[in-house]
Amino acid sequence: MQYLLLILVIVILSNWQILKQFLKKRIKIKQKIYKKIDEEIIQNIVASITNGLNPRNVLSTISRTNNFEHLSKVSTTGDDLVEGIKIDTDNDLTSVSFAQVWQVCEKNGASLSPVLSSFNQQIRTENELRQELSSSLSGVKLSAYVLAFLPLIGIFLAFILGVNSIYWLANSTFGKTSLVLALILEIIGITWVRRLVKKVESFL
Repeated sequence: MQYLLLILVIVILSNWQILKQFLKKRIKIKQKIYKKIDEEIIQNIVASITNGLNPRNVLSTISRTNNFEHLSKVSTTGDDLVEGIKIDTDNDLTSVSFAQVWQVCEKNGASLSPVLSSFNQQIRTENELRQELSSSLSGVKLSAYVLAFLPLIGIFLAFILGVNSIYWLANSTFGKTSLVLALILEIIGITWVRRLVKKVESFL
């Protein structure tokens, strides 16, 4: 029983960050889901404007279709689009930028279709870069998780081969010291890797 408790403590302490992330994914927290102006919406707007429809009417129609309530209101009244989109999308950067580009074109009399098409192409390029970076990070995360579980795998393999490494770790002075140092180094390593990954993910 003492050995089982020791193994359990090792698992929890050495892989606490991994377990915490796993539990977060399993706990369902109801939050308000905000939409945003994406590539498909912009493409529909550009196509409608290109067909000769009034830009504000197009924006109002598509806003109602996609449940952008405040944007739909301000697009028909002529009020500030940026404030409307901030409320509907919880201040999403891409959506706010879309509204700012729209208003600049209106104030300066520029054609909306080519400007929005360029804006959409930029969004597409950024999304591709984010996906590529996210794929690269997946490999780093997997490697970190595998390395985190290697000590446990080593203890398990030693047990299969008939070596009672748990008894040695729990009852010898050198074993206890090695166990404490191993746990400290493992926690530091996992925390360090997670901070590096989180810092990179903040740019996504």
